[in-house]
This record gives sequence, C-alpha cells and structure tokens, in this order.
Amino acid sequence: MKIPQGIWSGTIRNTFEPAAEVIISVMSAETSPGTKERAFDELRYAWTFDDKPQTGKMMIGPDLMKKAALVWTDSFHTGGALGLFEGQDDGSYLGSYAAGDQVWQWRIRVQEGDELRIEHYNIMPGEEEYLAVEFILSPASTTPATS
Repeated sequence: MKIPQGIWSGTIRNTFEPAAEVIISVMSAETSPGTKERAFDELRYAWTFDDKPQTGKMMIGPDLMKKAALVWTDSFHTGGALGLFEGQDDGSYLGSYAAGDQVWQWRIRVQEGDELRIEHYNIMPGEEEYLAVEFILSPASTTPATS
C-alpha cells in the first residue's frame, strides 16, 4: 500500500464504544513516500481533543521478512507506545493490544482515492469489530516534486 504524498486536512472521528456518540475534531497531516534508504511511507498528523493538542505517526512498508506491515503511534490512542500491525490478505493491517487482562485486536484499513481515508476498527474478544477511529483527509496542497 502506498500513501499518496502531500499535505492534507480533514477530520478525525472517534467513537469510544460501539453505540457511543461520534466525536469529530479537525486534523492536519503530511505524507511522504518511501525512498531507497527508507522503504516505508510515512504519515504524520496533528489534531486536538478536549482542547489538548495530539500528534501521531503511521509508517507503512515491508517488514524484515518482506511482508506488509504498519507501525502506529499516537499521543492519545496508543499513549505514545508503538502499535505493530501485520498486513492481511484483504489489504488491512491487524494488531493486538492489552486491555486489562484481555488481549483485544485493532484493524487499520487505508483507502485512497479523491480523499485519504484511514479506518481503525476495535475488536473486543467475542464481539463484532466496530469503527473506533476514522481519518477523512483531503489534499490541502501538494508537495513540489524533487528531482
């Protein structure tokens, strides 16, 4: 999966429980493609929650076994820890995290088109996954090509 290069603006939508109210915040992001020296695409973003600034980063590319992988860290959602995700056959990325004494899963799906949409699904044990976080981004401008 390649993330289109550029500067983006849009919204982040957070839902803390399956039937809870969606909380929408403005966000901005910048993406950069992988290079010969750095094989992964990178997304850096900023947003606010309860008037507190939040930041995050996502990196998508091959792992050491040349399998699709995604690394995600976010000051709000991961508390600054690294989330490690393995590429799935359906094009999504699946990872796990500790929730008390249970292990929950988190699925990330990146969709590109006229807008960049990144969907995060929370998967509680024995429950259906639900859309917990969604980035909806449109190009704010494009980064000039370098030669």
